[in-house]
Amino acid sequence: MRASSRQALEQGKAVLAQQTGVAAHSFYDWADDLFVLSDLVQGSTRIALALTDPARNHQDRAGLLAALADNLSEVAVTTVQTALSAAPSSQELPTVIESLGEYAVQCGAQIEGKAIEIADEIFALERFVRANQQVRSALSDRNRDSKYRVRLLKELFGSSLSRPATTLAVRAVSAVSRDGKLENSVSLTGNLRHMRRDLAAAGDALVATVQVATPLADAQAERLRDILSRRYQKNIHLQVSVEPSVLGGMKVRVGSQIFDGSLATIIQETKQKLAG
Repeated sequence: MRASSRQALEQGKAVLAQQTGVAAHSFYDWADDLFVLSDLVQGSTRIALALTDPARNHQDRAGLLAALADNLSEVAVTTVQTALSAAPSSQELPTVIESLGEYAVQCGAQIEGKAIEIADEIFALERFVRANQQVRSALSDRNRDSKYRVRLLKELFGSSLSRPATTLAVRAVSAVSRDGKLENSVSLTGNLRHMRRDLAAAGDALVATVQVATPLADAQAERLRDILSRRYQKNIHLQVSVEPSVLGGMKVRVGSQIFDGSLATIIQETKQKLAG
């Protein structure tokens, strides 16, 4: 993301952060409105170009946005108008607005004190999608209309997910499109992983994804959490999945770093050494 677009995102976040004394559901409502605007900009290159046209002054561009979003909340519109003042690029404007919607969800989760809980909901969904190829293929099929895929998601998981988790899951599915207008939207599981990490950060924690062959005992989990906390100097939230293919040991991922002490990898590396 270019410097101007990063600045636009930060200025939009500042508007949301200034909204104090409001309930979590208000932030979730604003997130819904921001996602409507994101869809609007993604769906029309002409609108994106008009909103970022350097030949127009900011007041003109802000007025155009207000006219396009006359049925949306004042906070959502003001948030994007403020972001536009930093002159983001037309190509990156959808990503800026989408990120502001996700940030609004994170703010609501913080108010409820449920950021970690919602991150775990997203993690459980990600694990299920990874483990079920048919579901993953159906929800990620770029040849199917996103509305169909969103409807399928809600039919499968709607009743088991909280409102903010459902909102983010819908956006993760919608972002998998042939147009690819959202930056860093590579895959459904990648989108979900990004969202749960940001939620954990909103809950003042760093996520460590752990794969083990058998469930971790409480003492093992606490020791691993302590080791990682000292290494990264942050609160660590473990998201553990049982994967029989690991065979033994564990595989830990923190951000982009992977610590692979799984028996399966050790066996594979030994075979390669013997063969070489």
